[in-house]
Amino acid sequence: MREAKEELGIMVTELEFIASLKDLDKTSGKLYLLHYFLCKKWFGKISKTTEQEDLQWQLIKQLKKLKMADVDRKAIRLALETEKKQKQKRN
Repeated sequence: MREAKEELGIMVTELEFIASLKDLDKTSGKLYLLHYFLCKKWFGKISKTTEQEDLQWQLIKQLKKLKMADVDRKAIRLALETEKKQKQKRN
């Protein structure tokens, strides 16, 4: 939640854990354990800060075209699957 405040200027009020995934840094050769959460609710206005170069909203179908790490793609896929399962339970 601290990262959301620092990088986006928002306060997260509801999170859902998605997964902890391992990723090998190709430059250093170090193995990292990354924790992914889905932000469900926040307050404040999302704004660009000095922490990122660019900030854009993207449609889900456009994510495939973006350059990102494989581990991030996997986390997004898991988040979408989780949301789909929860929606099915509600219906």
